[in-house]
Amino acid sequence: MTKGQIYQLSRYGNLLVVNAAVGGNNNQVRKIKLLVDTGSSYTVIRSTLLKSIGYKSQQPSLSVKIATAGGMIRVPVVKVSCFSCLGQQINEFAIVTYNLPAVTYVEGLLGMDFLNRYPLMIYPQKAEIRYT
Repeated sequence: MTKGQIYQLSRYGNLLVVNAAVGGNNNQVRKIKLLVDTGSSYTVIRSTLLKSIGYKSQQPSLSVKIATAGGMIRVPVVKVSCFSCLGQQINEFAIVTYNLPAVTYVEGLLGMDFLNRYPLMIYPQKAEIRYT
């Protein structure tokens, strides 16, 4: 990471979306779009997408409780072989697997479990993230 490095985000109304990539169990890498969500404790990727690249979430070794519009639910956590976003790659990164409701332009959420690892500033007006 380089101090001052800027990553341009996509804007959907008031929402900010970032490009990322996730590595599968089958050595496949899938490029995805994630909603930047500082209100989410966890990075979340659609269950169907993770299944398509070789991950199984039916009998997870780990699960967490998350708050949804419908209340608290327990969801599986899957360790992906690699996760890349904002110029960083994390091997064996824990991802919450959950099928988000009808938001079709993203495959998940980029949560604070990723964002808190790095000295970042989010500039919503400019739709960018900068390393500080």
